[in-house]
Amino acid sequence: MALNERHKWMAANAASSFGVQDRIIEDYIGEYNNLKKINDFLEGRSKHRHLFIYFQRPDIPNEMGELVDAKGDPKVMITTGEHEDMRIKSRAVFFVRANDGAAEHGEKKPIRLDVPSDGELLFGEMAASPLESLNTGLLSVFQPLIGVPASIDVESAVSNCDSDQAVHFRAEFQRFTTDLSEG
Repeated sequence: MALNERHKWMAANAASSFGVQDRIIEDYIGEYNNLKKINDFLEGRSKHRHLFIYFQRPDIPNEMGELVDAKGDPKVMITTGEHEDMRIKSRAVFFVRANDGAAEHGEKKPIRLDVPSDGELLFGEMAASPLESLNTGLLSVFQPLIGVPASIDVESAVSNCDSDQAVHFRAEFQRFTTDLSEG
């Protein structure tokens, strides 16, 4: 199947993150089962709001039943992260649906496939340690945005949130990020 603009954008982001040519990721995405998984995600037919892409050697169980790296070259893997037999070992890229509002008949709104990027699908990278990535993201990205009282318009951020709740949220957020950093 031919890839559309959105698929190519996803492949280019993943390829850049993994330091490989776009074509390597595009070829894998273009395989029937992978393209179906991605299209179900993009079209809102998946139960998940996220999708991970890994580029690493697959896991195989050793004689003791422990997961170890298979021999050979790294492979592209697409997952929702639920499978214990597919652990992140070096880096992953992720895509998150930003528009999970309900459309007609309770279905998720499909993400446009004819444009590379439009804010409906977010992209990011995650290191082998998801908690370290979470900590870095919270401290480096979100803390500067929500740590300052003037940075959040309480009315638009959470319609049921008053200023006392916003202050409480900021304090709990600060405590959580401190605990995560020290953890």
